[in-house]
Amino acid sequence: MGNIHTILLGILIGVILTLIIKGVLFKFWCNFCDKASLIKKYWLFVIPFAIFSIIAYFFTLKYSNQMYIQTNLTILGQALTLIFAIFVGYFAFLQVVENRFEKLREKGYLYFKRPAYIRAIQLYEEAHSISPKNVSVLSNLIELYLITQSQDKLEKKLKLLGEIVIEDAEKLNFYYLKTARFLFKEELRIAKTELAVLIDFAKRTPLSYVPWQFDDLQKTEIYKHLTGDAKKILVNLISYISKKLTLEQKNAFEDGNYTF
Repeated sequence: MGNIHTILLGILIGVILTLIIKGVLFKFWCNFCDKASLIKKYWLFVIPFAIFSIIAYFFTLKYSNQMYIQTNLTILGQALTLIFAIFVGYFAFLQVVENRFEKLREKGYLYFKRPAYIRAIQLYEEAHSISPKNVSVLSNLIELYLITQSQDKLEKKLKLLGEIVIEDAEKLNFYYLKTARFLFKEELRIAKTELAVLIDFAKRTPLSYVPWQFDDLQKTEIYKHLTGDAKKILVNLISYISKKLTLEQKNAFEDGNYTF
């Protein structure tokens, strides 16, 4: 009876450890695939493929019948060549797509700066279709929809952004965009609710550096025409995120005095 309990306990511990290790490795793998460059991913294929090829040739030479060894080696060589060619073609295609993505993003940013918002939106939309999980492109696209007041598209893209943000700076930018959309519509009650969430997050995860600028938004006509408390709150919000408030102003803003 004791042996059975020991075996069952061993199986249970083994299953738990397997699930934990598998979960950690899977998370590491997904993180690597998201952030690794295309060259690293290419070598990640080449090295295991080379090892597999060596092992395949070894077993073919060791266990093939002498009468068929040449035929087996020929078939193996052709199969490995075909597989390698398919993957090389795939990575070459990915490189072309990646280059196109970078060009679209650069052109989109240039049109954003001009400003030529409709053209910038077209380019950023195309870049977003290539890389849907690129936070920078999606954030710029949302800001463009905010500027042009395309509410339906803004809501849809905001939802997507909320699903992919990971870093603290990305999350803060997400909360900022959620707040700003209501300030531009001068829906102050909802805007203050969103702002409270942003401040709570910012207090829990203070950032030493904010990796984006607000100049593009501040140069727009919609920003210039914003008035009243909505304008004051947005101005103070941008200063708060940019760390341009004095300590006294920062404390007042965090305490709910948004229009000082």
